[in-house]
Amino acid sequence: MAAYVTQSEVNALWKSSLKLMIRECRTTKKVPEALVEIIKHNLYAKYVCYNAAMEHIEIGINESQQSAKTYPTIQVYSFPLTEIANRLTASYKSKRGDLEFYAKVFQGKRLDDRMSIL
Repeated sequence: MAAYVTQSEVNALWKSSLKLMIRECRTTKKVPEALVEIIKHNLYAKYVCYNAAMEHIEIGINESQQSAKTYPTIQVYSFPLTEIANRLTASYKSKRGDLEFYAKVFQGKRLDDRMSIL
């Protein structure tokens, strides 16, 4: 069964859920799965982890421009929790497929569930 949401509902979910997930990082000392999915989607990260000692989220991005016969070159970036919301908001994508992805992630749906933006 398909679920329907509007673009303004997705925007509201983005603002409220992002703050909650970042707060959860501080309390649980790990990155919530929904936030991992959003970081991977928006920032093209290959992995995401939480550095509790520095209160940073570290992400690894494949910087290789071509497929290699060896392991790819993964560049590690570290963002303070106070900065990650701004980075993600700056990378917010408003295409239909992206909005459907955000709605699924924020509403706890499986990625293969149907979601439509009205």
